[in-house]
Amino acid sequence: MSFNINASVVSYDDNFGYDIRGLKKTQNRSKKIIATDLKLKYNRDLYMNYMKNNNFSKNTINSYIYTLDKYFNEYKEITKDNLLLMKSKLIEENTAVKTINRTIITINSYIKCIFEETENADLLKLQLKCLKEQSKTFLENVITVQQFKQLCDFLKKNINKKTEGKIIYNIDKNNKNKNGGILMIGNSKSSYQKIYMIVRCLGLTGVRVSELTKFNTQAVEDGYFDVCGKGGKVRRIYIPKKLQEELKEYIKDQNIQGFLFQNQKGQALTERYVAHALKDYAKMAGIPEKVVYPHSFRHMFAKAFLAKRQDIAFLADLLGHSSINTTRIYLRMT
Repeated sequence: MSFNINASVVSYDDNFGYDIRGLKKTQNRSKKIIATDLKLKYNRDLYMNYMKNNNFSKNTINSYIYTLDKYFNEYKEITKDNLLLMKSKLIEENTAVKTINRTIITINSYIKCIFEETENADLLKLQLKCLKEQSKTFLENVITVQQFKQLCDFLKKNINKKTEGKIIYNIDKNNKNKNGGILMIGNSKSSYQKIYMIVRCLGLTGVRVSELTKFNTQAVEDGYFDVCGKGGKVRRIYIPKKLQEELKEYIKDQNIQGFLFQNQKGQALTERYVAHALKDYAKMAGIPEKVVYPHSFRHMFAKAFLAKRQDIAFLADLLGHSSINTTRIYLRMT
């Protein structure tokens, strides 16, 4: 077996647990390598660059690094025995199947990264299989079209009210609220108008909240917004005509430039901030908080779309699903 090591990568012994003396080495072994012979150490920077080069989303990068940091803090290195021990431990602790599989997928991704660096196919023997998970045949806790209209009506009714601008979140010394945002959302006209437009965008386009926070004024002018989704796939999000007109009015009233939904420093609102704000306003509108979260509006959009146009292939494109099987859940009733 032979393979080359890029000069920018330190020796195998430092990074991957192999005893390789040079940067270019031919390895001949008559003995067949088995999984229990293999071990990998942690190269955090290498994997960070790998994810960025492969267009992993910011959320995915943060999640994967968190998982790997936690794993290597406890087990120090990747071996088949350590991985099986970790898997058994998670199962014994009654960890959710999704969480276990997410951990396995993360570690398998790291192993694949090292494999691509070393071109050593034996490393793939370390990868684990995910647990079988019973697929949901229906969606739970999804906002209805009626509740969506109720929330919109509540927000619109309050846009023109003169209030004292009561603050919902407590602001700390650094002018940042507990939920990671900076803008103070309260009962002022601008606050109601902002959250109204956020709700309208989520419900009428099927956009992900991570994509919504990147919306800008140019997108409103164009009537669409191109986003780079999972795996570097580019998807076009179309803005309905009526929503486009509402957004233009919002931009004019708020004198907005750049990002549509900003904090006081002109930066894009965080996803977590949007999620918490939605729940607070939903509570004020008398709508159950459990059905009001960013992705709930995406589910509602999909179900409403299929109710009018039973074109699941087109819906899959609109939602940015790589597999139409992911979209099929919307064909089933809750």
